[in-house]
Amino acid sequence: WLGFTPDRKRDDRRHDVKVEIRRPGFSVRARDSFFDLSRSSEVSMQVESAILFGNPAGTSGMPMRVGKPVPAGRGTMEVPITLGLPVDRFTVLPVGGKYAAQLELRAAALNETGERSDVPVIPLNLSSAKPPAPGGHVRYDVKLKLRAVPQHLVVAIYDPPSGKVTLAEADVKP
Repeated sequence: WLGFTPDRKRDDRRHDVKVEIRRPGFSVRARDSFFDLSRSSEVSMQVESAILFGNPAGTSGMPMRVGKPVPAGRGTMEVPITLGLPVDRFTVLPVGGKYAAQLELRAAALNETGERSDVPVIPLNLSSAKPPAPGGHVRYDVKLKLRAVPQHLVVAIYDPPSGKVTLAEADVKP
């Protein structure tokens, strides 16, 4: 067995692998390429994995409250969600006299027949005049549009500077 560690570009592209045999009489079986995922793509895959298999290692939970879904037409519903973003799980920096964090929100849903939603990346920019209290939570309200069928929902907050992923899960019924 022979392995290698590629120079990662994290560019979401396929890269060729070429193996040459320099000794006669040997044969080789090797892959012809590898896919170099960006950190953002890896996080989206973590969300998909969480919806299928439960929270992956290295993630942490957060409080989430799911409100009453409202019909949104054409077989969809709008679901009000309140998240308690744990301050200790994201990077807050002083910017222009305020305290700011630039996060990414991802949400994925899985219905009873195994159909999954896409995992959109939604920028989440937070700012405050005061620094957040350590150990506290920041309330964030969002409305998600889902198909109007019972679903299992996973919501993730990703902090790019620290690489931390925080997840919440709930079942949603129309």
